[in-house]
Amino acid sequence: MNGLTTIHFDKGKMKEARERKGFSLTEAATLLGLSKQQLWTYENESGRGTPSPDTLARACVLYEIEISDLTAHEQAA
Repeated sequence: MNGLTTIHFDKGKMKEARERKGFSLTEAATLLGLSKQQLWTYENESGRGTPSPDTLARACVLYEIEISDLTAHEQAA
């Protein structure tokens, strides 16, 4: 299948969005309804897990960004 695009959650972009808005990890986690540890796992390459669609939506509202700002696109060969 040529020309397909795969969308991946980009952990680094989640952290960048939080930092741009000036939220600490603890503040953002509280506002997103997550534990500090859970948000850390979503922001760091060594962390496991991917946020649920609901969590991604809440993050977009909190950080005033679009879902595409938290994803990386890869073109399939």
